[in-house]
Amino acid sequence: MKKIIWIALLVVFGTFGWGNAQLPDAPNKVRPLMVGDEVPALTLADANGRAFDLGAHKKPAILIFYRGYW
Repeated sequence: MKKIIWIALLVVFGTFGWGNAQLPDAPNKVRPLMVGDEVPALTLADANGRAFDLGAHKKPAILIFYRGYW
């Protein structure tokens, strides 16, 4: 039952961010972040659900995007 509740919460709160996503005007304007690029202002939730502002610490950081299973 807890698993169903967590999935439902993730779906509900995930849709809020989807509506606020900034999309580029054209496909040729999409550019990945390169080594040394500054990350745009970004606030994420940590493992405990608390907000974590990436730019607040003013230190170098490594972001790892794990796709999950293949």
